[in-house]
Amino acid sequence: MHGTHVHDVASAYVAIASAARQDVVDQIFNISSNRYETSAQVAAAVEKSYGIKIELFSSRSWSETQMDFVQYLMDFSQWVDSSKLRTKTGWKDCMPSFTEDFDRYRRVYEAFAKENDERVMKTKERVAAKGSIK
Repeated sequence: MHGTHVHDVASAYVAIASAARQDVVDQIFNISSNRYETSAQVAAAVEKSYGIKIELFSSRSWSETQMDFVQYLMDFSQWVDSSKLRTKTGWKDCMPSFTEDFDRYRRVYEAFAKENDERVMKTKERVAAKGSIK
């Protein structure tokens, strides 16, 4: 899994805009956190935050419907290499990763959900429309 905090994304754009033109002109840069987070790391963060136990298991036992649901949510590239951006501009991500500070990310999401934020509602609708893994 991968995520880059919006503040880090914004600072990456500032780093590109502030860099010497010869270092960034006609270039394409990947903006990403410094590391990929595994399902096991995410599960451990969720377990700690919610005080629950998550059992990871092989997707080989999943039905076609369950696999379709997972592909719907996750079937896109999750991480890109941002070393070129870091080298050319000196940019680095500063915010804690998803697994390092899951509690904060969870609390922010829950606050938006409580306010019926449009983005949260759209995500919930998309997931509900696709079904759920049982």
